[in-house]
Amino acid sequence: MTPALAPGTLRTIHRVWARRLGAPAHSFEADGVVPVVWDGADAVSVVRLGGAIVLGGPESALGALRDLPGPRLLDPAAVMLALEGRGPRLFGAAHLAFVDQGKVTAPASVRSASRGDLEEVLATLSEDERAESGLREMERWWVASGPTGAPAAAAGCETWDGAIAHLGVAVAPQRRGTGLGAAAASAAIARSLASGLVPQWRSGVGNAASRRLGTTLGAVPLGEQVTVDLDLR
Repeated sequence: MTPALAPGTLRTIHRVWARRLGAPAHSFEADGVVPVVWDGADAVSVVRLGGAIVLGGPESALGALRDLPGPRLLDPAAVMLALEGRGPRLFGAAHLAFVDQGKVTAPASVRSASRGDLEEVLATLSEDERAESGLREMERWWVASGPTGAPAAAAGCETWDGAIAHLGVAVAPQRRGTGLGAAAASAAIARSLASGLVPQWRSGVGNAASRRLGTTLGAVPLGEQVTVDLDLR
């Protein structure tokens, strides 16, 4: 049985996401779809938390998506088809999960990382993997080292509105499946919880390994996000 997030944790998640999307504060409190007009925007983003969905984008794009039922708004192919003629390009689709239990501990083998340590791990990844991790844009990092002592896995966090710790993880291909990714991520989660933040685990659709790791570390599935870039010129 999937554990439930604490009511206070849910309120924090709802509040922060509503603010980031420019939506009314109560937007995620009840099931349904809440459209939010982003004047001048060149993208559409759909975020589901529980049974509530917020749809943000330029007014013309929202009009094109008006007739799609909630579940279809989370289908990238359906969204792209509805936006045909506006130059749609899928930016990303992901699952969102959150941690609110302070049972994760930081392994002694993991240490705080410099940007140089981070780049050593990222250099082993493909360009798409580096982009999906989001680690370069984060504020703090931790690394776990392989047998040679070189950084082989990295985790980081970015603080959203002083309440959510948005996490990223990357593991060198040759060290995957060794537990180093879990070790680095455990440190990021433990430090975030100790700072009073709600860790957010984002896994790209199709990245089953990331979802499994999040579940192992106590991340509770709550929602999804689909973002489509537009060419409105």
